[in-house]
Amino acid sequence: ITLALSLLKTGQKVLFCENIYGGTFRYAKKIMENIGIKYELRSDLESLKSLSSDVGAIYIETPSNPLLNITDIKKIVALAHANNAIVIADNTFMPLFQSPLALGVDVELHSATKFIGGHGDALGGVVCTNDKALGAKIGSLKSTLGIALAPFDSYLMLRGLKTMKLRFDAQIANTKKILEFLKSHEAIQKLYFAGGASEHERAVHEAQAGGCLGAVLSFEMSEKYCYKRFASLLELFDIASSLGGVESLICHPATMSHASYGEQLRAKIGIKDNLLRLAIGCEDGEDLIADLAKAFAKAKKS
Repeated sequence: ITLALSLLKTGQKVLFCENIYGGTFRYAKKIMENIGIKYELRSDLESLKSLSSDVGAIYIETPSNPLLNITDIKKIVALAHANNAIVIADNTFMPLFQSPLALGVDVELHSATKFIGGHGDALGGVVCTNDKALGAKIGSLKSTLGIALAPFDSYLMLRGLKTMKLRFDAQIANTKKILEFLKSHEAIQKLYFAGGASEHERAVHEAQAGGCLGAVLSFEMSEKYCYKRFASLLELFDIASSLGGVESLICHPATMSHASYGEQLRAKIGIKDNLLRLAIGCEDGEDLIADLAKAFAKAKKS
């Protein structure tokens, strides 16, 4: 993220989709502002007809974190390129089934810590481009910033790549089962999943990612249930803000991954206090459902 956003110059502005990874927002707020690069969080990127001359990039996540919103990649590419801006796409949630570069994106990012590494034991990131000039600039920035993996971390990432398809398929299968379970449970006030927000988002996601559900779900819990107690009662879901590994995790975005947003901004975007995010792993799907059901039963308020 640091490397990709280093392509911007002082005086330029980047437009972010409103619902992005908390670390990206924190970088913009604490680092970019200090070096004179402006930013805006926008919920209306797809409806924009033009950009101000100072916009150097549009930065998107699709599906987004943690509300799994879908952005029309081709539409954003057309808007940006018509206004001499580049598009940066964080594709961490869809390492397979979706290829932003093929859809015209200039820079594609992955947190390799997640699905690529897959075991929660290495930190890394991937920056991709199919533009040679942009690639040379990124390569120079990489050397200048000293952003490079150590040999053993590189080995761990290569190890993860060899099983990524197998793991991702298993995680998607588990996620489908868990989604169906959650849809009918009274503890769930609202469900968030890729393509689930509207018919428009479903159609866009089907076109650019084959409708792949992925392995992350979020939900708001009913007031009849204590979300804090629920998270602590789970046995197979560890409490952590990561995702994409073989182990299943649960995260409370408001106090973990998106705490840097601040209360008012979280409320505006829709990251509520009763929102929980599940990152589905490779355990037996029925065991995961049983764990969720048991925790729900004990978390119900009397």
